[in-house]
Amino acid sequence: MRCVRRPLPARPLAGFSGWLLILQADSAWPIGVAILAAQMRVSRIASCRVRRRLPRKWPLLLGAIVLSACGADDGAISAPPNIILISLDTVRADHLSLYGYSRPTSPNLDEFAQSATLYSRAHTTAPWTLSAHASLFTGLYPSEHGAEMIRLEPDANPDLELPLPPGALTLAEVLGEAGYRTASISSNLMYLVPRYGLHQGFEHFETLKGRGKKAPARGNEVNARTQEWLEEVLADPDGRPFFLFINYMDAHTPYNTTPRPGFLEDTPPFSHRKRKFHEARVNGGKPGVPRAILERTIDQYDLSIANLDDSLGQFFAFLRDQDLFEDALIMVVSDHGEYLGEHDLLGHAKDVYEGAMRVPLIVKAPKQVEARQQDELISLVHLPHMILELAGLEERVAGDPFPYRWPEDQIEGQMRYSLWIDIRAPWGARFDRVRAALYDGRHKFIHSSDGKHELYDLEADPDEAENLLLGSPHLADTWAGRFAAIAEKERRRPPEPDLDAYPEVDHELSEEDREKLRAMGYIE
Repeated sequence: MRCVRRPLPARPLAGFSGWLLILQADSAWPIGVAILAAQMRVSRIASCRVRRRLPRKWPLLLGAIVLSACGADDGAISAPPNIILISLDTVRADHLSLYGYSRPTSPNLDEFAQSATLYSRAHTTAPWTLSAHASLFTGLYPSEHGAEMIRLEPDANPDLELPLPPGALTLAEVLGEAGYRTASISSNLMYLVPRYGLHQGFEHFETLKGRGKKAPARGNEVNARTQEWLEEVLADPDGRPFFLFINYMDAHTPYNTTPRPGFLEDTPPFSHRKRKFHEARVNGGKPGVPRAILERTIDQYDLSIANLDDSLGQFFAFLRDQDLFEDALIMVVSDHGEYLGEHDLLGHAKDVYEGAMRVPLIVKAPKQVEARQQDELISLVHLPHMILELAGLEERVAGDPFPYRWPEDQIEGQMRYSLWIDIRAPWGARFDRVRAALYDGRHKFIHSSDGKHELYDLEADPDEAENLLLGSPHLADTWAGRFAAIAEKERRRPPEPDLDAYPEVDHELSEEDREKLRAMGYIE
């Protein structure tokens, strides 16, 4: 482990936010530097590659100080780019034509990738929305940021999810301190709401309701509101670049099965009742699940991705029409995938197999015009720092707000138990354990709290069909030791945190919460 020490300001200049434009002038910068020096307490702290919890709202100082005495002609500061982060909720990489899928599910993403970088081995940190988005926003693993499942007593109210703590430092907060206008427009009514802490740092935070009670807002509705917000920004510019987060839910249950001419035209519409019946058969491990059930589910899922892709194409076209596309940093990623029958699983959460863990990641840097591909392992924890780096902000942000740097030789995925709907189901005992995946080169080790560890060679066995640990206790001990060594270096939360540390959480489900769960297919 390599650890470097660097000075960090204890707090920013009082009332300071954004670019220190006054320091552009030759005569102004010495005065500005003197003021900064007088108001900053400089300390030295360890900035390590090891994982750790950041203190509450670590103060940030973003100063574009151009020293003309060092050779600059006039102190001009290049404008920071607009940043658009798009989350494709519940989209698994291997069902995109962009990633080699046999069906043409993603023609617009295919086109987008012609001027972007495709990451072929991207993985989420957790196979469900809250933990994964918290990692996307904080650059931390669930065991570090704390927005994950807990285990309650059997007779307790079944609300297992802890929110992102208010002391967490988010990408929106960092960019806001850097002078960005920040906005989030999403359609995930369950988790992308203030109740779960993912609103931190956003000036504008909006979660859209669908037209009907049985579905979240679809891609065209998200586009309409997003375009409206962008038009407001363009009509009333305040000199700040914007950071816009968008979440699409078309590929989450209830799948968007709006008919598309020429593509899976015989696909039946999504039915909550039939889905619950199918989940009971598949997740319950009942033998002889008809292949037709899974094929119908796959058809519905693929159709939902195609509908989502169509909305992405419309949004990209809007950006081009408004001259917002070329100069922007645009990152498209998924929070997690979806199980479609593999390992007797249907849906997401539940476990750490590739169907829910491997996600798409396509990144267009400002002014990028050529297609590229990166094949190294990459995780959601790397993306906040990557955004700062690609936007040219890394050196202008004081401190080390996001600890993980890509590439790394090892990444992790984590699942504590599962969603409460799974735990309370008749088959819930199979999910009453903590699972974690360690990716190391071509191998993936799954550590399980019940002792049922697994090891797969993902290059030779991408479907994770052959557990290499079976009949090899020595190999199992070796990988378990390697996992333990990594876990020991992390600053993880206690196995079962004290709920008194989260006084803002109401652990009772309101009727509004239940309606949201019904709309997303979690309950009847």
